[in-house]
Amino acid sequence: MDLIHQDDWAEHLLLEPRLVAAMSGLVDQGGSSGLQLMQVKKKPRINVALAKSYDHAADSGYSTGGSPPSSPIHMDKRRRRASKKLPAAPRIRVRRIARHAAVDGPNGYVAFRQIKWKTPCILHLDNNHSVFSVFSWNALSPKYCTLRKFPHLQPDYANWECRRTAIMSEVLFYEPDIVCLQEIEADDYAEYFDKVFAAAGYCGLYDKKKHDYIIDGCATFYKRERFELVSHEVLHYNAVDFDTSQHTFRGSPRHYARACRFDLHFNLAQITTLRNRQTHALTRVVNTHLLADPAFADAKLLQAALLVDRLMQLDRRARRRLPNIVCGDLNSVPASAVVQYLLAGKIHKREFWKSDFGRFTSRKHLRHNLSLGSTYSAADVAFTTRSADFTGCVDYILYSDRMIKCIGVLGDLETKGHVWMPNELCPSDHIPMYCVLQQLA
Repeated sequence: MDLIHQDDWAEHLLLEPRLVAAMSGLVDQGGSSGLQLMQVKKKPRINVALAKSYDHAADSGYSTGGSPPSSPIHMDKRRRRASKKLPAAPRIRVRRIARHAAVDGPNGYVAFRQIKWKTPCILHLDNNHSVFSVFSWNALSPKYCTLRKFPHLQPDYANWECRRTAIMSEVLFYEPDIVCLQEIEADDYAEYFDKVFAAAGYCGLYDKKKHDYIIDGCATFYKRERFELVSHEVLHYNAVDFDTSQHTFRGSPRHYARACRFDLHFNLAQITTLRNRQTHALTRVVNTHLLADPAFADAKLLQAALLVDRLMQLDRRARRRLPNIVCGDLNSVPASAVVQYLLAGKIHKREFWKSDFGRFTSRKHLRHNLSLGSTYSAADVAFTTRSADFTGCVDYILYSDRMIKCIGVLGDLETKGHVWMPNELCPSDHIPMYCVLQQLA
């Protein structure tokens, strides 16, 4: 993989190799992945957000001294020659939690997002060990990113090697403490994401869906310097007993077969318990990707019920209630039964469409006591996915609102023009979700 790519889109996004090298001081790790890291001397750790913003400023003719300019940066459209030396990053300590730098793209399209703070007490976040950041993103598996499905996408931007590097660059820009990625294929995790994240100071956990023809899964990463692993398990939704041998479904026999847990529920949830190295507080992080097909809303709601049931089982086993952070692509809009059940803690069994799912549909209402809130509100983001077929919010970061406080979230896109995703500035058909949380004593 070339260290300097020869197109404007890559100049904005494909910065990951030199960022990782600057952070870790590592040399080429080789191996089967072909991952190339720049050979650099070890030096004090620099801020990735500053380095990326600095590169934008340097390419645009701004002064390289001090912090990057706060106004939108209009990049020079001239292509960088491969022999051009990279500008030296300034050795300036800035906030670890920084806003995204603006980048002027083709046709005047500007992708710009900044942190929306929900509390005025943000002056000393870096020194508060109970504050941490969480990043969640559906990366769009290369198996699903086809020109037939996304006819608006230029072939160069559909290339998986370019997209995965752009994804990595975006993640490293925000320097999150916890990262949850969905639709990551097993080979890509082993050969690329695990090695790059490890070089950047993260530990990773990966679990694949149990199906011969489905090759993607979920990956969770956490910073080694902030957290240590306490426990990890994977919940395969098709491996849970419903306490009944009868599974009825409204529809034809073909629909019945698809709705049965043995044929449909290949989705999973990663459940990871982490301990804060400074405060020693425990946090449970969930990374999941629910069923996408809207024709089977009852099965999707069942998956949410299975997840909640497992989290309550873990609390009963530990004889204490741990704070939960639920990240992922729920494939459900805010008004859906899935989201209403997770947030309200109660749902009527009619939302299961008269399906018999054992203990989950044996009573009039299905309840839980996890007390979950959403980091994002309707005012924070207008959509998390945008295509010719569907536009809406389906990605979430939920949290235990009695034990965790949401300090800020990454704001909405400021766009010019009508752009479907993925595109030249967004390598996935989903936008990343990012929040800053504080665990209460």
